Formats: sequence, structure tokens, C-alpha cells
Amino acid sequence: AGGENGTARVASSTGTSFTFGTATVFRATTPGGTSDCVAGIADTTNNKIILVFPQTNGYPASIIGTVTGTAVAFDTIVAAASEKGERVNVTYDASAPAALQVWQNGTDAKIIAFSISGTTQTYGTAITLSAGSDVGEYGIGYNSTAERSVVAYQDNSDTSGRYRIATISGTTVTLGAETAFFPANAVNDCLLAASGPDPEAMIVYRDAYAGDDSYGIMLSIGYDASNMTSSNLLGIASAAILDTATGTIN
Repeated sequence: AGGENGTARVASSTGTSFTFGTATVFRATTPGGTSDCVAGIADTTNNKIILVFPQTNGYPASIIGTVTGTAVAFDTIVAAASEKGERVNVTYDASAPAALQVWQNGTDAKIIAFSISGTTQTYGTAITLSAGSDVGEYGIGYNSTAERSVVAYQDNSDTSGRYRIATISGTTVTLGAETAFFPANAVNDCLLAASGPDPEAMIVYRDAYAGDDSYGIMLSIGYDASNMTSSNLLGIASAAILDTATGTIN
């Protein structure tokens, strides 16, 4: 942020040196919520950048940016929902293709998917990620091998670490069961990386009750590894065939 505005700069790197472009405002004035967080991710399908943040009225929103050299141009802010949204975060599911946005509303955590066409976002319907648990910090990441996203978070009701696996179809989100990855009175400040090629995610968290040390834990993501397509399906047998016999494939 720059002053009371949300601003962004494009950085190009040469070796270990960075060159920054001119700051560009993507959101004017301080948001109405108590959290002024901004999160971003690359849209690898459309070669855009996605920023998510609370609007001036506190509603969670997003904006699409186009990068040219070290300059960035932003389009129109679009609200994700008509409710307060803090602790926002985002990842991009290239298989959908769509983005996945999370935020905190009161004691409930919400999640929503949105597709991108050019510089326009189209949102689906928000669903509850965790109800009544006053979720703390989020980590969210997409795994390209499993074609699924993982959301990890601290449940402030007992400070346990939890996660859910999210699958996107269009702009509809389906969530797996909420699962604890660390017991109560242990977890604070979750981060998460879930890139391929292995169907795994690394959850990094701070243990506020053990000297504030940071830890990492690997999570294996279940997925369908079938590679059957119309080009490699030979056909279907007309009758049952023993594995030692021959038969006709239609």
C-alpha cells in the first residue's frame, strides 16, 4: 500500500538485482474492514495478475492487472460477495481454469471461485470453508499434478491446524472433509505451497506454544491418475475373456 491507496509495482530481475516500475494505484483509500491485507497470484492461462483485497466498504473483491514490461494496468474492481471480508488470500487453478479466493467473515471462513475472461471476473457462489471457528491466517495453494487446491488454516477456537482440499468445476467449489494436521494449542500463522510435479503440499506454520519455532509438514493430495482418453481406449470386449485367452475387442 502507498499512503491510503493500494498500489502495485512490477519487478524485473537480473541475477540477484531487481528493477521496479512505477507504482500504480489499484484501490483508492483505506478499506473499511479492520484488515488491510492484499494477496496476489499469476493467471497463467491469460497471462494476467490477480489481486484480492477488502474494498472501501470491507467487502472482499478482486482486480485483474495486465503487465507490459515493468508497467501494470488494472481493470475494474469486482466484489466477491456482499459481506465483510478480512484475511483474504487467493490461488489459481490452471486446470479449471479459475481462481480460488478465501476470506474471513465474522467467525466463518468463506471460499469462492471465479473465472477470468480478458480482464473481467465472473464469480460463482461463496460457500463456507469453516463455520464458527474464527479462522486465523490462511495458506492456500494449487497443485498442478493433482489439479486440486489446498487451504490450510489455524482454527482459533482451539488453535489447531486444519486443512481442506478444494476442487473447481466452472465456478463451483467442492470441498473435502476438514482434517487436522496438528493438534490443539499448537498452530499459528499458516502458509502453504502446493505446486507440482508431485501431488503434495507443504504446510508451513509457526508453533506459538513451542518457542515460536516454524515447522513444515508434507501433505499427500489424493487424485485420479487415470490417463484414459478417446485416443488410447482400444475398445470393449464382447464377452468375458480370461487373461490367458484371446478374444475380440469391439
